[in-house]
Amino acid sequence: MTNNRLQTKNIPILTNLEYEENYRSLFMSMSEGFGLHELIYDSDGKPIDYRFLDVNPAFEKLTGLSKQAVVGRMHGECLPEDNSIWLEKFSQVVRSGIPEKFEAHSALGRDYQAFAYKFADHKFGVIFSDITEVKRTAAHQKWLASFPQNNPQMVIEIDADGRLIYQNPSVEKYSVPSIGEVCSNLLVQDITPFLFELAAGRTETLVRDIQIDKSWIRQSLLFLPEIQHLRIYSVDITDQVEAKQALERINNRLEELVSTRTLERNKVSEILQEKIEEKAAYEKAVYERERKQFERLIDLMPAYLVVLTPDHEIVNANRYFREEFGNPIGKKCYQSLFRRDKPCEVCESFKPLSTKQSHQWEWEGPNGKIYDVYDFPYIIDDATMVLEVGIDITKTKQAQKNLDLLNRYNRGLIEINMDALMTVTRSGKISDVNETAISVTNFSREELIGAEFLDLFTHKDEASKAFTTVFEVGSVRDFELALVNRLGHVTPVTFNAIVFRNEDGEYTEFFASLRDLTEFKRKEEELKRLNKDLENLIAEDLLMHDQLVQAEKLAALGRMLASITHEINNPLQTINNSLYLIRDDIDPHEPVYEYLEIASAETKRIANLVGQLREIYRPPTTGTESSFNLVSVASEVQGLLHGQLETGKVEWVVNPPTDGQWDTKGNKDQIKQVFINICNNGIEAMQPEGGRLELIFMQGSPESPEVGVLVRDTGPGISTEYFDRMFEPFQTTKPKGAGLGLAISYEIIQRHHGRLSARNYEQGAEFAVWLPSIVEQKY
Repeated sequence: MTNNRLQTKNIPILTNLEYEENYRSLFMSMSEGFGLHELIYDSDGKPIDYRFLDVNPAFEKLTGLSKQAVVGRMHGECLPEDNSIWLEKFSQVVRSGIPEKFEAHSALGRDYQAFAYKFADHKFGVIFSDITEVKRTAAHQKWLASFPQNNPQMVIEIDADGRLIYQNPSVEKYSVPSIGEVCSNLLVQDITPFLFELAAGRTETLVRDIQIDKSWIRQSLLFLPEIQHLRIYSVDITDQVEAKQALERINNRLEELVSTRTLERNKVSEILQEKIEEKAAYEKAVYERERKQFERLIDLMPAYLVVLTPDHEIVNANRYFREEFGNPIGKKCYQSLFRRDKPCEVCESFKPLSTKQSHQWEWEGPNGKIYDVYDFPYIIDDATMVLEVGIDITKTKQAQKNLDLLNRYNRGLIEINMDALMTVTRSGKISDVNETAISVTNFSREELIGAEFLDLFTHKDEASKAFTTVFEVGSVRDFELALVNRLGHVTPVTFNAIVFRNEDGEYTEFFASLRDLTEFKRKEEELKRLNKDLENLIAEDLLMHDQLVQAEKLAALGRMLASITHEINNPLQTINNSLYLIRDDIDPHEPVYEYLEIASAETKRIANLVGQLREIYRPPTTGTESSFNLVSVASEVQGLLHGQLETGKVEWVVNPPTDGQWDTKGNKDQIKQVFINICNNGIEAMQPEGGRLELIFMQGSPESPEVGVLVRDTGPGISTEYFDRMFEPFQTTKPKGAGLGLAISYEIIQRHHGRLSARNYEQGAEFAVWLPSIVEQKY
């Protein structure tokens, strides 16, 4: 400003010396801390620290740092571990030139509200105040809000439609008359937007400040979406707001004083001094009010609080102590509590007097309750006393005792479990095991804990799949794995597991059970073997039943045929003899002689047919059984069928075995006849093109010692309609066949305690002849 402007405002002009003196007086008398600083840069122009140029006495009082210790030194030297936000904020103010006010925590363990401004290139000033107690008071008030009914602070709760659900007595002073059920309290003004957020499911707490007449209220809005309620904790912050407003007015005035640097600073100084005095008076009133309020809050504490002198006298006690132990004021603690005439031997309350530090210990009071006791050195008027706080932990101790008992009980159940039990972390490390796990793996508990869970199994990929499934699904049941112990022994196990959740609901570990399947597998294999034996017995029983039915049918038919052939054979022999005599008396050149030849041939054919019929029921002859080699029988049959094979253009294929037991016992001629019948049928089935007749020799199983021959042809195979009755008499597919060959063959094999079966294979028909090995033959 110019001198003309100053004269217009009638403000006296001060010399530089007077200005500096006034400025220094303000600087030294301020209750707020004030410091001047210079920003320090690195070679790239980046701010890295700042230097203290000057500080006022309030700076020393609020920080505990003397002027001599900081002026001329770097901030990083004085407070190397301080919050980096100080340098960031101050650098921003110097760079932009815009003053800024902010709050931050210092390495000194205190919270400060700071106002920073730029007063020269690379230089800045800071005005700050200690707000640690204000923050602590706010935190304490928040704690008090958890006790609604007796809380001196205000608590109100409304539903999603704005209806009043609850209000404690402290709220009633803001109630207003209303009509209906709509909220009628000034504390819920402009609450509708927050009801919308409640309906939207919001859970985070909001804080807002409202003004009711001349009072300022700070509200914490607690959203309860599960019950669609909004709980509002309200604290009267009028004093804080007024103090803040007063401080802001002072700061604004001081900013104007610093920024303009004109003679008007004298007027500002007067105003500032007045405000400081007002603030001091106000703070004193606030202190008295808060002290009384604090004393009331102490009485509301759910714990005892006493002040003890070094000679054991109780000079103060809260309501909890008085209600539990009586009024102790003016008495010694050992007199008041235990009616003793001297101090207790085990008392630890006065340790802080010697150690100058707080002390924590547990104490059982005369009321039988256990207290968690905290003792602090407490200085009043230069006298050191003991401030003691005791919190009732009786129920906690009993709960801990019950929990320890339950843990021991659960541990006992885990240790005696026959399954291998263990807990495994999400990283795959084993964190605990029981005794069975130690026994199964042959590793000690120390070796197992911290080991890789997947290393216990032979197939890590399968184990990894089970491991992953547990954390994806939450559990696994009956997952089969192979566990390998220290000695390399592999044990089949079933893996069952379920996950643990931490406080955040995350899967961190799972509890695993490994059950030994060795005995189960053995019994399973035994059951499979028994089932297979049962199936074989059932099959043999069905085969035997079919054979018995077939044998009975053949026996009945044979008895009938025996009677018929006996009756036919005698007259047939007479006819044959008569034809023979007539033929001797007639000249072969006679025309009738040809008819006699035809009649004689047909008579012979009938005789052959009768002979075949008699074979079906021929009683077994004794004395004709002998041991013979099945391979040699096949060789003899080849010689007997040599003519048919050449005529029918059939290739005989056989690969005689060079080792093994191929002997059986029975009537060799009858067995030979069976193979002749089967081979003749095969040769005839392959006409007129011919084909291949193959004989394959087979050995039976150890449980059923047999020798067998498979006879395979390359004909059209066995027709479906003929298949089920091929071994019955008079069943044939040949135009001139009698249908007795397979029936007689079947009967012969039955007499030798063997098996005759047939099937179609890829290239034709296959007949299987099985006879008992000579060492196991039964009659």
